[in-house]
Amino acid sequence: MSGCSKWPCGVCKKGVGSNSILCRSCQKWIHKRCSGVKGSLLRASRSFICRRCKVIATAGTNDVSGYPRNRPHLCTVCHKRFIRKYHLNVHSKSHTGETYSCSQCKKRFLSPISLCQHMNTHTSKYQCTECGRRCKSNYALAEHGLVHSGEKPFECSICSKRFITFRDVLVHTIIHTGERPYECHLCENAYSNRSNLYAHLRFHTGDKPYVCSVCAKRFETSSNLVRHRRIHSGEKPYKCNVCEKAFTQSSHLYRHLPVHTGV
Repeated sequence: MSGCSKWPCGVCKKGVGSNSILCRSCQKWIHKRCSGVKGSLLRASRSFICRRCKVIATAGTNDVSGYPRNRPHLCTVCHKRFIRKYHLNVHSKSHTGETYSCSQCKKRFLSPISLCQHMNTHTSKYQCTECGRRCKSNYALAEHGLVHSGEKPFECSICSKRFITFRDVLVHTIIHTGERPYECHLCENAYSNRSNLYAHLRFHTGDKPYVCSVCAKRFETSSNLVRHRRIHSGEKPYKCNVCEKAFTQSSHLYRHLPVHTGV
């Protein structure tokens, strides 16, 4: 037990010991009593909702041992620990913004393995008949199909907003808790999800991976590129339900609405 107490629990901040769990999502050690998991030590197949990062996490056999020294590779930026140096190297790219780009769709990944797995989707036999998108599995294709059907089977218990996947619900709940577990190591900004942090890091690195195919203008995020493309296409998807005037951005529609309400 000695030497373990300097590692803080991700929930209560007290030092962890042998009876702790490592969340594989946020890479924080958590006392079993703080995890909300009942019963004896977790088996490798057991999952729980991490009270720190609000996603479903899995505690494997090595995690249940609870000793930080079993993960000898330390990130000097955020102090997360890893079993293998390779995993540390991949994780480090989340701080530097370094990524591997898909040659077909320009989507970016932190590791070459993740890129290779993604490339398989371009040749996958599981293809959507509606839009032509390819998915890595039949399950992923069925989940994607909900985008076209409009079905959202999962509901937030707090605000009743509905989502396509349960994971989307878990990510959404952070809005209600106010937690921002993803912190930028270069400034004081913090975010509720990992993708927003990665987008923010590009403002520090100057990386603009999303390129307009018409004018070659570059953008930090895909959403900014989507909005820009409407300049070329003339698309105005946001329509006022009072006067039917249409706008390229939702923010422009919201600024227009007071014309009718007088507010």
